[in-house]
Amino acid sequence: MVILVDTDTSKENVSRAAKSQGWKVTEIQPEGDGYRITIRNETEIGK
Repeated sequence: MVILVDTDTSKENVSRAAKSQGWKVTEIQPEGDGYRITIRNETEIGK
């Protein structure tokens, strides 16, 4: 799943929330004025 956010605070909040729900943050890249966060469900990794 890809999430776009516009601030450093949002980046940290989304990453923390994803991890708390069993998702793994696989990539964070600058995107325009914000960030593109890629997350994967831990149960889907390796399938």
